[in-house]
Amino acid sequence: MSQILIGTENGIFQLKSDNTVVEVESAPRRVKFLATNGLKVYALTREDALWCQTENASWEIVHPKPVKEEVWSFAIDPHLTGRLYLGVSPAVLYQSDDGGKNWKGYESIRQIPGYEQWTFPPPPHIPHVRSIAPAPNRDGVYIGVEEGGIYLSQNQGETWDSLNEGLYWDVHTVVPVGDGLRLYATTGNGFYRSDDGGQHWRQMMQGLERSYTVPCVASKSQTPASLNNFLFS
Repeated sequence: MSQILIGTENGIFQLKSDNTVVEVESAPRRVKFLATNGLKVYALTREDALWCQTENASWEIVHPKPVKEEVWSFAIDPHLTGRLYLGVSPAVLYQSDDGGKNWKGYESIRQIPGYEQWTFPPPPHIPHVRSIAPAPNRDGVYIGVEEGGIYLSQNQGETWDSLNEGLYWDVHTVVPVGDGLRLYATTGNGFYRSDDGGQHWRQMMQGLERSYTVPCVASKSQTPASLNNFLFS
């Protein structure tokens, strides 16, 4: 049975089917990110400590501080056992293949053309990896950089493809769906959609009252060819 978990400053809570909320025992506090692959649930705290729970066992700390940089994003690859990602500031992606015990950085991101021009509005204007999305076709990963755009690597971070034609570069969330041809992105200048794997983007603002959009969750409709239910703000 699926469950809904909520990470908060005061711990992790479970939303029950009867709409009651109960605290999860032994869970960490000051939770910044929650992610699951269906078998394990991971939590990253505001101190950047990584915790894990397997099924209904007690929560255990995996690593007290996986990286020294400030963490802005966290993701689990549902296709590859043990594959985790951390996005940091300055903009670099870290990867673990053993469930978070050991990490390596994709320094190749610094070689992306235009990297030195990436920025962030508040001083000291340092960009960061704001969004991470494992690719549907396995062993690939998208990153959304605030402010720098969207990039895809399909070779363990050796090279990165720029997916930014028509896209506002202040990216908050990137969401691939289906086979990866359909992509959605929230940015500092609205909601965007691509139907060709990110090669081209178009802004979609009908029904939105403001252009600054941040989180985005997409759910499948009953029509296989479409994805029409969204939650974002």
